Amino acid sequence: MKVLVFSSYLTIPTLKGFNKNQSGFGYMVASITLGLAKFNELNIDVLTQSNFTKSIRYKNLNFLKRNYSKMLSFLGPKSIYHAFKQRKKYNKAGFNRLLLYRATCNYFKFICKRYDAVHIHGISPYSFDAIDFCLNNKVKGIVTIHGINYLNASIGLSSTQIEKERYYIEKIANSKHLILTVISKGIKKRIVESLGIKAENIELIPNFHDFKETSTTSSLNIKKKHNIPENSKIILSVGNYSENKNQKQLVEAFNQLNAHQTYLLLIGSNTEKTIPSIKKNTPSERIIPCGHINKKDLPQYYINSNILAVTSISEGFGLPIIEALYYGLPVITFSDIDAVEDIFENDNLMLVKDRSTKSYAEGLQYALDKKWNLDALKKSVQKFESNSILKQYLKVLNKTIV
Repeated sequence: MKVLVFSSYLTIPTLKGFNKNQSGFGYMVASITLGLAKFNELNIDVLTQSNFTKSIRYKNLNFLKRNYSKMLSFLGPKSIYHAFKQRKKYNKAGFNRLLLYRATCNYFKFICKRYDAVHIHGISPYSFDAIDFCLNNKVKGIVTIHGINYLNASIGLSSTQIEKERYYIEKIANSKHLILTVISKGIKKRIVESLGIKAENIELIPNFHDFKETSTTSSLNIKKKHNIPENSKIILSVGNYSENKNQKQLVEAFNQLNAHQTYLLLIGSNTEKTIPSIKKNTPSERIIPCGHINKKDLPQYYINSNILAVTSISEGFGLPIIEALYYGLPVITFSDIDAVEDIFENDNLMLVKDRSTKSYAEGLQYALDKKWNLDALKKSVQKFESNSILKQYLKVLNKTIV
């Protein structure tokens, strides 16, 4: 089966051109795509909106050529007019970006009928035109939603984006040719409740982690690196800095703890932006923005920390949650996170029902003091084993071409 994967970007740290945008979304799209490419019955080509690259072959994947000259060949007067007309309707999307989106979607439309199926990741301005073409031309395939943007005020979408996202979710769910997949029960439930879509029209395929026992080859000593005393405890936060990831509230909660031998490590791009809020309070020397780290070192942070703290306002799945549990690291998060229903099992998570900073701080203290069954934490995420979940994607892809 020939499959065309279309995404805003994907993250492969070792591949030039695909190592700039480093996020949970990028890593997950790459893991799904690379994982599916291992099945002999699939021949996968990849086209993205953000990665400029030559035509290359990488681990059974074919990355299609995408450079400026290629994009210019797909730009016409109508595309330029469309981008100019739409530029004020999309927040944070300027004219040049919309022009690029349009050109890449024209590229997608030109080639997609050569494939048995497409796999589109995300519903947003970068994919609207491609999805619209698939719907109107009976192109078969999957559209995977990694989060619901139209219900998340912290992202700051324009009214046009909200309307279009809702419109395309409904259209895909009711399509005879495209299948809508989501990564958590929470996302599925909120779509059904907000749009009145039948639950059976949405396929649930959860995320998975790609760590293995061999992933702990790094010899990094995180306490030595960050000048943390050996007898200290560590609260870990993993995620690029943003209003949605809500690191600011975590800093505020940490400052309410009566724990003088506890440190907070903030991992992720731009986490240094928490410094202004740190300096307003004490003890700032025990809050350490680490910035971006190499993924191969991440297991050492999980293994040598005492708890993972997740304070996101909205989280489609929360990949660091299952990564942490895989290494036996307890996790604290709010109970309204979308994937809680998928992950929560035998008290493997410390759930905070009230979103107040005081309640979260109290939960943090309780979780730090609790004696956790680490083996039980590890066993609780065995169901997120990559091969079984990739087979679910393969099954749905086969379903689209029947």
